Amino acid sequence: MSQRKLFKQALNDLNNEIFLPRSVHLNFLKQYPEWIPLLAEWEYGNWHSYDHLLTKEKLIDGFTKRLNDDKLPLVLILFKAVLPIGVISLEIGTEPELSDLEDGNPWGGSFHIAAQERGRGLGEAAGKALGILAKRLGYQKLWFYTSNARNVKWYARQGAKVVATRPFRGHEIKVMKYDL
Repeated sequence: MSQRKLFKQALNDLNNEIFLPRSVHLNFLKQYPEWIPLLAEWEYGNWHSYDHLLTKEKLIDGFTKRLNDDKLPLVLILFKAVLPIGVISLEIGTEPELSDLEDGNPWGGSFHIAAQERGRGLGEAAGKALGILAKRLGYQKLWFYTSNARNVKWYARQGAKVVATRPFRGHEIKVMKYDL
């Protein structure tokens, strides 16, 4: 089976297993590049206070470089009907500040659920879907990091363990992993 078919089948399975009863679904950003500016806006809102060198243009470029459906890195958009309500990515870590972590791949990132959709279990479902996808691709761990203390508590409730606290781009992050 080709990589593209493997990824597409995994995405179909995840939508049927996790999202079908919720009237939402995941799809590859590659199929909807017109939403990149919105995703960049979300990411900028989440991170610009921590990274003063971050720009929307850099984020747009970053999302454009992850338009894959057959290899990592890839970005998944969570849709409600035809409108995006969330995003999450799976990628191989390239941050030099994190390169010393044992088995430090893959990484979940760009994780955002639109404010009006929070509190409905969609973040948990998106995280679960990403973990299942990573496991199907042969990984046994999934890594995340965050600067926001509230997010650390949320990740911990989902089963993540904090493995490090370290400086990152002028602020402190918590590095977490899930065993899949």
